[in-house]
Amino acid sequence: MSIRHVDDDRALCDLVMQFLEREESGIDCAVATDTSPTAALEGDGQFDPEAETELDGDEAQPP
Repeated sequence: MSIRHVDDDRALCDLVMQFLEREESGIDCAVATDTSPTAALEGDGQFDPEAETELDGDEAQPP
């Protein structure tokens, strides 16, 4: 699974990436981060807003 995390706080982006990619999380994923929504959409071309599901803190549920 690929996850794109966008937040204007670089330190939080790094923390989320470390948390999700650690082996103990039980989530087999690769995390890409951006500090700008525009950069996330234009980025590496792997993000398809039509195919991805967006979750905010209210919708996210722990595994």
